[in-house]
Amino acid sequence: MKKAKKRAVSFILTIALAMATFLAVPMSAFAQTPDITGPTVSDITPTTAYLGFTTDIEARNYWALLEGPPDQTLIAAGGAAFVTGFPPADWVNYGSGTNAGMGSTHNDLTPGTVYTFYVVSVDTEDPGTGDVSAVAYITFTTLDVLLTQVSVSRTSETAATVQFSSTFPGWYAYQLDGAAPDPTTLAWTSTTTMALGTNTITLTGLSPGTHTIYIAGIEEIDNENGVVSNLLTITIPAFDTGGGTQDGGTQSPGAARPDVPQTGDSSNAAGWTLALIGSILGLCTLTVLRRRFKSYDAR
Repeated sequence: MKKAKKRAVSFILTIALAMATFLAVPMSAFAQTPDITGPTVSDITPTTAYLGFTTDIEARNYWALLEGPPDQTLIAAGGAAFVTGFPPADWVNYGSGTNAGMGSTHNDLTPGTVYTFYVVSVDTEDPGTGDVSAVAYITFTTLDVLLTQVSVSRTSETAATVQFSSTFPGWYAYQLDGAAPDPTTLAWTSTTTMALGTNTITLTGLSPGTHTIYIAGIEEIDNENGVVSNLLTITIPAFDTGGGTQDGGTQSPGAARPDVPQTGDSSNAAGWTLALIGSILGLCTLTVLRRRFKSYDAR
């Protein structure tokens, strides 16, 4: 019995010592440095971009978007400094949350502008007790608001088809002939939806001759700060009365017509020679036959 009691006491003391040792270890010793995959950027337009990242564990993530190329001073300072000074006053967008990553579309960006997206992850909610990742980042440039000509086809004297491409969806308006309008003024009259990519305008009731079409687009017709495109100017050629259409100012053939040999065309010299010899032989034959008929009549 005494031995059993000694063993029990020894076991209890061992457990107590282990628990004391465990409790004496700071929680930071059990912290794990999050591993960030990314960040990534996709679906870039003139005013939006989809940004995302993931972490290998659930962590407290801090992210921010700033205009300009990567800030090497901020990156070199490390994740802890990033978290301590979060958020700086000049961030375009920022946020934080406890998760294993995020992905979202960022709006109201400036067209044709360089941005850098930064991410730092912390193992726990308290940066002082958790391991902090390095500063992960990615740089991208928003698209310019741009309309470009795709094609123009004069299908008849009174009709034409114009195609243009846009780097952003929204609305567009056009003006036919006259002085070049201000793109903002023209864009604000938009009533037609504009797709990202190729758009087609079909014109009817045209008068003969060449015409000029002016096109302008706007990102948001109901937003007074809606981004306006460049003014796209396209010349519509006159209709070819020979039966073809003009596509992008270049003649495309109409119905096939027989080739008519022209004087001095060396490629048809052999044909002209044979035709001439045939004509002479034919005349000679007719002359001989006429003389014979006359001699028969004389008899």
